[in-house]
Amino acid sequence: MKVLPMKLLHPFILFSALLTLTQSAQAQNSLANGKSILAKFTNETTRKSFNGQNEKLTLYIGRTLVGSIEFESMVVGKALVLKDTLELRIDGLGQVDLVSTQTINEKGELVEASLKSRATQASGNRLRRSYSLRRKGTGFLWRRVEGKDVKEKQIDAPLDTLALAPPVGFVTRLPKVITKAGRYKFIGIDIETGSKTQVKVNVDPFEKHGFRGDSLSCRMVTIKQAAAALECFYDPKQKLLKINFSQPRIKAAGGRTDSERFQTLPEAFKGIPSTPIPTVILFFRALADSQIKDIEAMIDFDAMFDIAAKERKNTVKGEKAAFKKALMKILTNETWLRERRISVNSGSMELSDLKATTKDGVSEVSLPGGGKVLLKKNGKRWLVIGFKAPTKKTK
Repeated sequence: MKVLPMKLLHPFILFSALLTLTQSAQAQNSLANGKSILAKFTNETTRKSFNGQNEKLTLYIGRTLVGSIEFESMVVGKALVLKDTLELRIDGLGQVDLVSTQTINEKGELVEASLKSRATQASGNRLRRSYSLRRKGTGFLWRRVEGKDVKEKQIDAPLDTLALAPPVGFVTRLPKVITKAGRYKFIGIDIETGSKTQVKVNVDPFEKHGFRGDSLSCRMVTIKQAAAALECFYDPKQKLLKINFSQPRIKAAGGRTDSERFQTLPEAFKGIPSTPIPTVILFFRALADSQIKDIEAMIDFDAMFDIAAKERKNTVKGEKAAFKKALMKILTNETWLRERRISVNSGSMELSDLKATTKDGVSEVSLPGGGKVLLKKNGKRWLVIGFKAPTKKTK
C-alpha cells in the first residue's frame, strides 16, 4: 500500500483514505461472514433440512413460457447432493439443456461437481459439452470435454470452494441459511472456464416486492458469480420465488401454488391502453394468437388505405375492402408469422423496450429489432395506421 505524505492529508484525501480502509475491512469481514455461512452446513440438522427440498421455477422471455429450472436437494449418507436442471426452448431459435450435480460433504466442502450442457440450434446442429471438478491434492482437477477435445488442469483452491454453475448449484442454497442482511464473499471456481473467482452475495432486509401482480414480503439477494449477476427473491419461509437475470428480458418465477407456476405473467397494464406503446405490444400479441377480432379492432383500415393510395388520383370501387382482406390474410398467415418469430418477439416485449415519438397527432413506436409502427388516436384508442421497415445500414 502506498503511504501518503502527511502534507497531502487535507480533509478530502483523509476521507478517501478512511473510506479505502473501511472498504478493505468490510471486504475482509465479508469473506469471514462467508466462512461462517459455510460452517452452518457442517450441522447435520441443517443438511437434513434440505433433504427432499425440491423447487421449480418457470422460465419466461417477457411473458412467454420458454422453459423451466428445477432444484433438487437430497442427503446421501452424510453428504448433501444437489441435482439441478435447466431447460430452455425458443421457437425458431433452438433449445438448451443443462444438468448440474454437486456434492458437499459434512464439513461443508466441495467433493465433486459436474455440468453437462446440450444446445440444439434451429438448423438441427447439436453442441454437447461436459465439465467436472474433483478434489485432488490441495485443490481440484478441472476437466472439459467437447467431442474428442479434452482439456484438464489442476486448480489450487480451498476445499470449501464453491463450484459455480449459474443460475443453479450450491450458491442458490446459501441464502436459505442466512438469517441476517449483509454482505458475504466466497471463493469459487467457474466450472465452465476453470477459473478462480469471488462470489459476492448481498442480502437485503425483508421488504415488499412485486410478484405476479401482487406485493409480497420477501428479500432480494443479489448474487454475482463468475460473469453472471442474479437477483433472487426469497419469501419468509426461504422459498425461492423468482430470479431476475442480467439479461432483462429473461426471468424465472415460481408460484404460490403448483398451477400458478405455469401461468402467464400478468401484463404491466390493464384494460384498453390509452398510450401508443402498450397498444403496439397488445397488437403483436393479438397477431401471435391469431385473434382476428382484436386485430381488426386495433387497425384503422381507412387511414391505412388512404396512406397506401395517397399518390393515386382515384381508386376502384371495392378496392378498400379488397385491401383489408389482403392485409388480414398476410397478418394471419402462419408461415409469415413464424418466419418473423412473432410469437417469441411479441411475448418478450416489455414497455421499456419500445420508444414512441408523437408529432401532428401521429405516433411512431420504434421496435427493438428495427422498424416502426405508426398509430393515430381515434376517440380514446390509438389505432395502427401503418408500418415502416427497418432502415438498411449503408456501408
